[in-house]
Amino acid sequence: MRRMTNDPGFHCDVLIVGAGLTGLVCADRLRRAGVTVQVLEKSRGAGGRMATRRTDAYRFDHGAQYFTARSPELKRQLEDWLGRGVAAAWDVPLAAFDGDAMRPVDNRGQRFVGTPGMNALARDLAEDVTCEFQCRVESVERGGGQWRIRAGGRQWTAGKLLLTTPPEQATQLLAGTGTCLGAELAQVDMRPCWAVMVAFESPAVFPWDGLFINRGPLSWASRMGSRPGRPEAEAWVLHAQPDWSTTHLESTTEAVESALLAAFGRVIGSVPGGSMPNRLLTISHRWRYALARDPLQVGCLVDESLGLVVAGAWCSGSRVEGAYLSGLAAARALNPAISP
Repeated sequence: MRRMTNDPGFHCDVLIVGAGLTGLVCADRLRRAGVTVQVLEKSRGAGGRMATRRTDAYRFDHGAQYFTARSPELKRQLEDWLGRGVAAAWDVPLAAFDGDAMRPVDNRGQRFVGTPGMNALARDLAEDVTCEFQCRVESVERGGGQWRIRAGGRQWTAGKLLLTTPPEQATQLLAGTGTCLGAELAQVDMRPCWAVMVAFESPAVFPWDGLFINRGPLSWASRMGSRPGRPEAEAWVLHAQPDWSTTHLESTTEAVESALLAAFGRVIGSVPGGSMPNRLLTISHRWRYALARDPLQVGCLVDESLGLVVAGAWCSGSRVEGAYLSGLAAARALNPAISP
């Protein structure tokens, strides 16, 4: 991963806002095609919602939980990642809980995770890409046939621009640029997700390592130690339902943690002999723009007249594979010479 300290007036062929999977897939494909690319990212590192939170003893994948590969494009990438140890199969006992009973879920060779964290996939793609981190975009302007972006107190110019921000943020950044994409962006309703990371002093008495939950405030729970390359300490990630997260979007972290941990305790207690140990650590994170209510299936949005592309998982189904495919679509839109 290359970092560049740019002087005012730095110019590139394509400027990409966002170092999540979509932006980095696009940047990597463009770079390999000989296009000069600069990625700007407001966070400290690559990954976006494929985030991994580390503490001294624990590692939490608190965003995207796993990925599947159904498209030929991602299958080819997965083969490379598996061969180099960037990803691994996550073949563990999974179940679905409807509030009354547990139903086993087939998980043989279907789900994969990055190693040693979900953000390993993004970090791998960013290895040869020029990225500037902790660089929040302040303004976006179009004039004189080029884009001018102010970020982190500096200015970049580029012939073409890719935004991989959530639609609402893209709309705000593009205000006044004259783009034709406003109506399409307004169609996408992004929903939030509260995530709670919890570590216990001993293993939870529970036979499943991942659980889809279809009743109550929770939608998902996963044991982190079951994932290849993670510490064996007893650590879990809990995700709240979108509707619950929307209702409690501005609740305190203490209230959110209390409610979701109580719900998790009830789920564990529904299994004969199930018990939840004493907690050692609790961390919460609010994903304000987690999943699209009705994601698009267009790959990316393109305004050819301005040299503008807007992309993200929400353009291709909201999942990790959607983010990957949206990045490929964006690369082809920005440079039609790139093959599928």
